[in-house]
Amino acid sequence: ARGDWPTRTWTLSPAKPLVALELLSAMGHGQVGHNPIPVNAAINAGSGNVSVVSKNAQIYGASGDITTTGGTIDIQTTLALADVTMEAGTVLQTNAGNIRVAASSTGTLTLGLLDARSSTDRGTGLTSGQSSWGSVSLSSVGGSILGSSNAGVDVYAKALKLTASGAGAVGAGSNHLMTEVSTISANAGSAGLFLTDATAISVGQTAAIAASRV
Repeated sequence: ARGDWPTRTWTLSPAKPLVALELLSAMGHGQVGHNPIPVNAAINAGSGNVSVVSKNAQIYGASGDITTTGGTIDIQTTLALADVTMEAGTVLQTNAGNIRVAASSTGTLTLGLLDARSSTDRGTGLTSGQSSWGSVSLSSVGGSILGSSNAGVDVYAKALKLTASGAGAVGAGSNHLMTEVSTISANAGSAGLFLTDATAISVGQTAAIAASRV
């Protein structure tokens, strides 16, 4: 980008979607061009859907949280080697809405916290309503899906669909992907699958996990 992106919080009125695209003007600071997109301030979508779509890498700082109380979250990069990188303190949070994060070919996903619980269960810390939580899809063809550096859970969801085919890995031997999910399906590459769930988990088919592209 030409110049620095301003630091600010985006707050959307209820039911209004947010879409951040590479070709959009960066609030008077020029177009994003071929540089990574930094997200260093919170995006509050109200009850709307959020899509952040770019050709190049996306980097989420510890304060670059995305929240919605009634919609879904959809993040995608499209060029080869375009990573999606979150700091350990980054939070993507819905109220039982789905979350989908997809890196382009050979791009790596590095997670913060992806939380698709209901607001009620998030408040109580219980899993009794897990069947009503949102689901999460994480994918990279040829890249890896890596958990955060925190010791706690990386993904809260009803179902988790993992795709890191080719030479990719899910988690690492020294840093498992930490989950609290009911059902999981995984297509891991030659580098292996390293995952630990907080309670009990079933391995089986997961349907396509939809997120509203806006």
